[in-house]
Amino acid sequence: MLGKHERGPRNVQLPPSVTVSAFTAARVKEIQAMTKALKQDTGTKLVFQRLPRHMRRRAMSHNVKRLPRRLREIYARQMKKGGLPPKQKRPSRKFRRRPQDLVEEYARRKRRVSWLWTHIWHAKRFRMVEKWGYKLPWCPCDKSFRACYRATAKHCLIQDVSYCRCVQVSGARDFILQGLKKITDPSCGLTPAAKCYWGGKRGGTVTLFGVIGKAIGPVEFLWNSAMTGLWLFVHPAYYDTVLGTLEVCFRAPGDLEELHQELSVFRLTGPLSHAVLRNALQLPDWSVADPTLPEWVEKCPREYLIEQNRAWGSLRGPGQLSPGAALALVVKDPRYGIPAKRTKSQAETGGDAENFHPWAEDLGRSALWDASTRAYLRDNKVPNGAVADARGKLLTPGTEIANSGQLVPVVLVQRPGVRSGPNTGYAAGWDIILPSSYAQAFWLAFIMRGARAGGLRETRSIDFEMSRSGRLRPDTLAGAAEDRDDFAAGRAKFFRLPPNKRTNFNKYAIASPLGFRWDLLVDEWRRAGETAGDFAVLRDRNVLRGVQDYLDAKAELPSRLASLLIPVEVTPSKKGSCRKYSIICVPKPTDHGGDPVEPACRDVNAATRTRLRAEHKALLGRLGRRRKRARRGGKEVAPPDAEALEKYTAEMRGLWLPDATTVRASCSRQVAGFVTHGDFSFATGGAKGVGYVAAGALCELGAPPHRRRVLVRNTNSRLYRWASIRVICE
Repeated sequence: MLGKHERGPRNVQLPPSVTVSAFTAARVKEIQAMTKALKQDTGTKLVFQRLPRHMRRRAMSHNVKRLPRRLREIYARQMKKGGLPPKQKRPSRKFRRRPQDLVEEYARRKRRVSWLWTHIWHAKRFRMVEKWGYKLPWCPCDKSFRACYRATAKHCLIQDVSYCRCVQVSGARDFILQGLKKITDPSCGLTPAAKCYWGGKRGGTVTLFGVIGKAIGPVEFLWNSAMTGLWLFVHPAYYDTVLGTLEVCFRAPGDLEELHQELSVFRLTGPLSHAVLRNALQLPDWSVADPTLPEWVEKCPREYLIEQNRAWGSLRGPGQLSPGAALALVVKDPRYGIPAKRTKSQAETGGDAENFHPWAEDLGRSALWDASTRAYLRDNKVPNGAVADARGKLLTPGTEIANSGQLVPVVLVQRPGVRSGPNTGYAAGWDIILPSSYAQAFWLAFIMRGARAGGLRETRSIDFEMSRSGRLRPDTLAGAAEDRDDFAAGRAKFFRLPPNKRTNFNKYAIASPLGFRWDLLVDEWRRAGETAGDFAVLRDRNVLRGVQDYLDAKAELPSRLASLLIPVEVTPSKKGSCRKYSIICVPKPTDHGGDPVEPACRDVNAATRTRLRAEHKALLGRLGRRRKRARRGGKEVAPPDAEALEKYTAEMRGLWLPDATTVRASCSRQVAGFVTHGDFSFATGGAKGVGYVAAGALCELGAPPHRRRVLVRNTNSRLYRWASIRVICE
């Protein structure tokens, strides 16, 4: 028998059926408790702290609408629990941003500076700056510096470079070449007269010079297939200078047409740029007859359109083509093929790996050259509202809608990127030229296919990683103006700091800490007997290679290098960094072993600054007491002496940053040049700098025992770093 506290198996009879309503009513409290537990947030972090870094915003703790919708309710409960109810903004913004007011407001804001066609998209996501008469995107608002580099190296980075204005030169081939011959130099690279560019088979870059021989800057160019027109894409910093020079050379303003409001250019950089284009550009089937084709399409020979589609379909990347190869396409309206969610394009594998060389004829032939075609596309574009209505009528949301929009001609120009060295292939990609009326549509299509957007900062970063000196070189008017603006901005920032927070460059023996004195540097390195003149940057590729051979002890130093600056790349041998305005110095024969140190220098202006400051404070005290006496006596208070204050400010600033009288002998080592852009290089995994050295210093730089080795010192340090030097030949 079982004991009192012992239990045995019981025979339990289950009911044959269960009533749902009664069962739910009996357990309604349990269901409510479970639902509350699922909705309740038990974490220790605020909800906006759980977002990935690229989605965080500084104002999220104050404005709940900056959070994703799925997290706003949780955040509101957290704020209520903490005793701080979220502030609600009065819903009047919808009234202020009525469509009719927006159009008027945008028109008013575009009067002072020009906007890109993608300005609205960029203004919501980028830090904007005013440069060269444009409102341009500088960098994304999220933490994206390293992410943008990864896009250029492994994925795809897209940039709107439409600020480079397009000028079309019309006329016969010989007429155009005769005019360009006056302002180009074949020693600096191939010019539009090279046969490899004829017929629009490929695009190139050429440096233009003024009538007096002074360099203006590089421009990209592309011929049309009939050789009766040439597109020049000019940087806005020297656009007016180029336009005036072209008018003088061709002596017929009717032969020049400005197209910067009709054409847009997007630059796609990275190994997946081809995949993004391939997924975003939908090609029509020309083998099927279509009676609804517009007149401009009917004028295009059908065999050319079929050959262009075949060439694009067989490509697997820009590396298959020769540098600058051009390909024209006619594609469908990209708004009809945009995916519902952003997707990442993947590179295709396999297929035809044939190298397209020589490039077939007429693959660059495009209707985009015709002004009537561009006007037709602008006037007959399907409104965005109609496309949105068609997407809203889909039975299955997210599927593609039937493409009933216009066909759009585009031109693709291959960019080779780095062509030699360990980073071969870096920054390769495509430039796509398209009508401006469809700029926003194509931009969104590329973004939704996985391209990451970049701005001017990314352009500068790409040039730095490629060891390029940039477009605005110091011997051009545009480059000198850019240096003056940077100097003014750096000087203003320096004097906004209190005196005890300013770097005393006089103690570091830095003659020009916030600017470049190229004229003084070149003049001091000029050899005896050489005539004085304006300095210039050496662009002759053969001479640049000869200078590199001299540094490698393979050849003699080329002659006729007076008053020239040599573009160089400096790479620290060990640790250390080189920043902008760092000085490049010639080592002493006794320098060996560790890193040299600049001897301590005395600031000769310190006593004068102290005396002037004391006198100024005493003067301010006397003036203050005088004003108090005037107020007590009811007399008129004399205004401050503005002229005396300005004189004191100018004198004190001159003592902090005195004008340089010498550069070469400003410190214990001879200064040979400056670093114009220095930073950490992701491509090389270390620090490096890009700058210029005076040609007169080459004899010192190429002499033993420190051949090809220099000393680099930052403006706020007395420590020199050993670095190797290499001539940049673009």
